[in-house]
Amino acid sequence: MSKNESRFAVLVLAGSLLAAVGCIKGPPGPPGPPGPAGTPRTYYLTKTGFTGQHATTACAAGYHMASLWEIFQTAALQYNTALGRGSDDSGAGPPAGVFGWIRTGNPSSNAFTSAGAPNCFAWTSSAHADVGAAIGLTFQEGASDNLAPWFEGANSSCDSSNGVWCVSN
Repeated sequence: MSKNESRFAVLVLAGSLLAAVGCIKGPPGPPGPPGPAGTPRTYYLTKTGFTGQHATTACAAGYHMASLWEIFQTAALQYNTALGRGSDDSGAGPPAGVFGWIRTGNPSSNAFTSAGAPNCFAWTSSAHADVGAAIGLTFQEGASDNLAPWFEGANSSCDSSNGVWCVSN
């Protein structure tokens, strides 16, 4: 056997030994962090109405007034039928065509300048002259203020009594 063949054989043997040692099972490590809970966030539209000034306190414990962006994709959420408003044909989902107050992430405003802009002065006003954004689920296709599946068609006076969209914390 040549000198190079001997070196190669030693390397192969060493590699085999290292691989065998790596295959020996050692003691178990600490458990990993828990995975996702597996249950989607829940949301609902309050059964009773509230004026704009009271919208931020309308939701049940464990929920808060939702931003449109928190509940925009309803397929990723579960509607809470025990807390939420329903209709004759809503089944386990929300009612269609019923509008409720919603946060939109806009600066404090009391006037309609664009869809979603008014917010009863950041939900502190119940004055008749001030307005806030209210949305509902709809089937109306092609409307200029349609954010499918949401329809922002009810900029309400802040003294109006509307439901409030709530989402779990």
